[in-house]
Amino acid sequence: MKKTTRLLTIFTILCCQAGITHAQSSDYNDDLFLTIEDIDFGNLCGFNSPDTQPGDNFVYGTHVWIDLKKLYNIPYRRNTFFHGDMTYWTKFGGYGHPTLPATGFEACLDDNAKTHTATGPFNTGILKFTNVRIPGTSSSWGTGIWIDVFSQCHDQCNQGTWWHFAKNLPHDEAIRFSRLYDDANSGFSDVNGTPVILQFNGNPSCSPVDFYGCGSGELN
Repeated sequence: MKKTTRLLTIFTILCCQAGITHAQSSDYNDDLFLTIEDIDFGNLCGFNSPDTQPGDNFVYGTHVWIDLKKLYNIPYRRNTFFHGDMTYWTKFGGYGHPTLPATGFEACLDDNAKTHTATGPFNTGILKFTNVRIPGTSSSWGTGIWIDVFSQCHDQCNQGTWWHFAKNLPHDEAIRFSRLYDDANSGFSDVNGTPVILQFNGNPSCSPVDFYGCGSGELN
């Protein structure tokens, strides 16, 4: 798995060096796609904490990547008192909003909200940056890619679990990324050479009686 990832990263860097020469002059909108390579194990607390962590490849993985189709459909704990079956949820973003100038694109994913996902290699569920604003060569702005994965809130300790990835992209790097990641079948799981591995980022305080996610009435 690690060998495959290294080869993809080297291929990405080599392609990036050529891809920037074919970038558009003016800003434009397009779909971009990104695969999550892995999610580190996190510290858990309280009753109803996950039986299965999001980086468990036997449950949530397909070959070398995390499969979002599994991550948001397979509960990490079942039949809890407050929430029934509990599932992970995600917020992610980067580049520009398609219609609001100076506003970044942001999306939410959970067991009910899957608009911003796509199908990649090996039928893997991947992130879809839908119709985002992309800088042209005549612009000067850069951007960043960020991904957050959260659990629900666990009673007893009144905390959830949070995993995070972020990578800043100056103007030239933003253009390189956009030229390579506009194909859902590319299978790239790095951001210009940085593997997309979400790190454990703490246990935020929360209310175990509330629902967290992307739906109406849920907190996010």
